[in-house]
Amino acid sequence: MLNMADAENCRCCRSPMLADDPPDAEMCSVCLPWNNLRELMRTSVPAWQIHMQRDQQQLLDDADDWLDGDGAQIAELLPSEPAWAALLRAVSGQRHIRADSDELDLESEPELDALRTMLISNHSPLFPGVAENDVDPQQGKLSIEVAGHRLVSDGRSLLVDGVLIEAGPGDLLLRMLFEANYEVATVRFLRMLAHIEGRQDEDGENLELRRRRAALRSCRFHSVGAADAPRPAANLRGFMESTPPLCDWDSKRWMLGIDDGTGSRVLMPLPSTPTLVERFLSIWSGRPNRRVSDRLRAICLRWAARRSTPSPEARITPHERSFGMLRGVVDANTDRVAFLEDGLLVTGTIGVRWSITKGRGVHNTPYVIEPVCMIDPERKGNQVCLYDQSTELPLGDRLGMTVLGLLNDSIIAQTIPQVALAAAMLNYPSRGVNNPQLAQILRQFVQVAED
Repeated sequence: MLNMADAENCRCCRSPMLADDPPDAEMCSVCLPWNNLRELMRTSVPAWQIHMQRDQQQLLDDADDWLDGDGAQIAELLPSEPAWAALLRAVSGQRHIRADSDELDLESEPELDALRTMLISNHSPLFPGVAENDVDPQQGKLSIEVAGHRLVSDGRSLLVDGVLIEAGPGDLLLRMLFEANYEVATVRFLRMLAHIEGRQDEDGENLELRRRRAALRSCRFHSVGAADAPRPAANLRGFMESTPPLCDWDSKRWMLGIDDGTGSRVLMPLPSTPTLVERFLSIWSGRPNRRVSDRLRAICLRWAARRSTPSPEARITPHERSFGMLRGVVDANTDRVAFLEDGLLVTGTIGVRWSITKGRGVHNTPYVIEPVCMIDPERKGNQVCLYDQSTELPLGDRLGMTVLGLLNDSIIAQTIPQVALAAAMLNYPSRGVNNPQLAQILRQFVQVAED
């Protein structure tokens, strides 16, 4: 079992360095083969932060003056919900922005509490950092119905009316289910997640058109030229940009992540009220104009530098979250995953070792998968393709799924013949296959071929 060192965090996955890592190492052994330190440092600072510090120094100076003057009281009360509402009113001129006064007590709902407990016990990404020391991981599924919604726990994920939710603040999602809103809660939540992660919405202008139509249906009429009035379609194109990746999250809210200049992070808690965080994302994304969004970013940057708590483990870019997932897979299987100088060595359930190394693999994958002889480690078999079609995913996600697949090679060998054949040809080339499970899989392939 690998022990963790407490002093430092990996510059890539942000997890504690491994005990066997060199004392002066910047990255852990999981991330090191796949990342260039210089490039990693360049991309680890959020793009919006680079823009503000390089091109908007006057706005940053104005933000300092505002925090010391007119906004001092707001700054003192942040990140409370009323202070967030006051800040958004101040930067946007939208006087109707208010913080919701009533918040659902999730623990008062027994069925919801049971569902949360099950997901927390399974270390769901929806409830990170929530300690349940006395609760063992619970098997099976829990299905409940609340507020007209059907919720089903699915391992570490949650199905809401058939929609799979795998990431984001779980408590925020549950509160949204009880809101009286014209839009489906899962759609709102997933759109927030897309904004947070910096993913361009698939239907761009159509989404904005639907938003304006919904505003009319709900009788939210505005005078022409008002700060929150729907803009004419001709003016939309320049503003339909995706939100820069923002942050990490805890169980209640998203966190605005900022690089502190030393490679560490500070986190600014965003609003926990659904309507208020939606308003924040709207303004942050350029509504009503980019000058307003830049002012909001400047104030957040300056406030975080003054008051936020350092969080070296926070993952504030998609790349860091991606390799954090890979590190989690490795940490959970330390008895079957070893480190190579240029990758990882995975031992599958049929007793085959697989090397995953940096390089150009089959079908142009950014890694090479090869079976390694159990008797002679220098001897490798032919490259294997696991039919990785997820080219749009970050590298850490792809590596994580590959490691999980090879850890369960007896399962994927039943659907990917070359996995079974590569293992058989490498480890049993002349004396037949003496692994009963592998032999059975090979017989199945032969039977299918004959049929």
